[in-house]
Amino acid sequence: MEIKELLEVNGSLLADGGDGGTKGGGGSGGSIYIKSYKIRTGSGRISACGGDGFGGGGGGRVSVDIFSRHDEPKIYVHGGTSRGCPENAGAAGTLYDAVPRSLTVNNNNLSTDTDTLLLEFPYQPLWTNVYIQNRARASVPLLWSRVQVQGQISLLSGGMLSFGLAHYASSEFELLAEELLMSDSIIEVYGALRMTVKIFLMWNSKMVIDGGEDTTVATSWLEASNLVVLKESSVVHSNANLGVHGQGLLNLSGPGDTIQAQRLVLSLFYSIHVGPGSVLRGPLETASSDAVTPRLYCELQDCPTELLHPPEDCNVNSSLPFTLQICRVEDITVEGLIKGSVVHFHWARTISVQSSGVISASGTGCVGGAGRGNFLDNGIGSGGGHGGKGGLACYNGSCVEGGISYGNSELPCEL
Repeated sequence: MEIKELLEVNGSLLADGGDGGTKGGGGSGGSIYIKSYKIRTGSGRISACGGDGFGGGGGGRVSVDIFSRHDEPKIYVHGGTSRGCPENAGAAGTLYDAVPRSLTVNNNNLSTDTDTLLLEFPYQPLWTNVYIQNRARASVPLLWSRVQVQGQISLLSGGMLSFGLAHYASSEFELLAEELLMSDSIIEVYGALRMTVKIFLMWNSKMVIDGGEDTTVATSWLEASNLVVLKESSVVHSNANLGVHGQGLLNLSGPGDTIQAQRLVLSLFYSIHVGPGSVLRGPLETASSDAVTPRLYCELQDCPTELLHPPEDCNVNSSLPFTLQICRVEDITVEGLIKGSVVHFHWARTISVQSSGVISASGTGCVGGAGRGNFLDNGIGSGGGHGGKGGLACYNGSCVEGGISYGNSELPCEL
């Protein structure tokens, strides 16, 4: 539909899928293309929704190229409802607005387990914004892909964006934007993610990176040059190596806000604030069998060279013994918990641990190692040794020695 002057819609422009009846599936939404200099919609609506049925139809596609708008038109591209599985409506369709070059995937708050595939992001010119909202699920399923926009990627109100294929964590992805905004939403990554933004904001949201299956893609980088803020129990989780970098502020605001990985490196921020009830953790408390396992040099009785002379570049290096490193950060305020097997602060100006703050390596050391205890035949074990020798284990007159004493009293950095 091409109009030279004005399109006025007080009624409806429809390309909805047909309903499927008692047992049939709903039809998919169709296509609507509108190019006009002006639009006035009033109470009108434009719709290319999926039809209702035993299985709901997927939403269609709408593209509008309208220069002047009296008001924002009401445009719908959501999937149809599913009577056979009410929690799995048809997937949302797409709405492309050519004037701001923005793409919207919106399922109108209909719950679905079905993805809207985003197979290609244009580079000439770039899209400005991408919005995934109201329970829509969008997926970038390719082995390698770059998701790049000039402005904002926004996930709102139950929106979900996934990269790669579940159970095949061997892909690598790039995400580039000015801003990544998440509110009540989820990003899932199967493989590794290289993210570059200026502002990264999370509100009651999760970013889950499954990179443990393939060691060649086990490191993800999240770079936000100006600001990273987690609020309302937001979580960034990786079962592999994760680097988080910036030049401004990293703020874990309060209870439940968490960044955790098997190996975690935070670097180059001007300030890091770990708020009350928030957590920085590496490694994970309960890691799955396919998670990357950090190397801890448990058999060494002396301090690993890398601890005495760490590299200056602050990059994630899988050969290093750190499980949690904070590198080249000006000011660090701890009101929550920082916990790891080997916690390393490198080139920090000030570290302030408040009354509620904890920096801990308790209970996260080696299983075995140079000072490991010994066992009787019935499974009773003696204590592990380090600065002091481990205690004896005795049962029915039989005893076994504890672990040996080892290490350097002046520079205690062995495990």
